[in-house]
Amino acid sequence: MIKGKISGFNMSYVKVKLIPPLDKEVGSKEINVSMKESTTVFDILNKLSLEYKVRLVIDNDLNPGYLVLLNDKDINVLEGLKTKVKNGDILTIIPVSHGG
Repeated sequence: MIKGKISGFNMSYVKVKLIPPLDKEVGSKEINVSMKESTTVFDILNKLSLEYKVRLVIDNDLNPGYLVLLNDKDINVLEGLKTKVKNGDILTIIPVSHGG
């Protein structure tokens, strides 16, 4: 479990792994994102989209240019963007290249 303590409050975190070239856009291969008890995959992706100016979410849906895994499982076999995350979970964001 990943926990931090700030001013007497226990903080919960999700580790986000960013696969190239996304890591270069964000400036890090891993980020610990603080979360509340009812946080969903959508909440994490939306937070990252706003903070790092990457389009992970488009019109409240996952950008089709990315594959997202929660603890090595595709979120589409879980509850998609509505999947709740827990302290210590690992969210992996993989950019997908499409030829054309």
